[in-house]
Amino acid sequence: MVHSPKNEGKLFFLFHALEQHGPWKGKKFNVDKEWYLKEIESKIKSIDWKDTKADVSRFLKARELQPLELWNKKFFLERLTKMEEYL
Repeated sequence: MVHSPKNEGKLFFLFHALEQHGPWKGKKFNVDKEWYLKEIESKIKSIDWKDTKADVSRFLKARELQPLELWNKKFFLERLTKMEEYL
């Protein structure tokens, strides 16, 4: 049986969404702060940020493109580190 986090607020809802859809559907896993941070870090490291920026830029107006220059592995890993204090 899959275990859900106890009294972990938003992670509780994330757990129930993940157990119903996506790559974790039907698998045993425990959503807690450490699991979440590890999974997000892994995803950040696996993304080809150059390709991602090119893909997203097609949907933005010229004046909205500048923030995409920040998008890279280091930028998102730094954001993840800051997010830790809120979980």
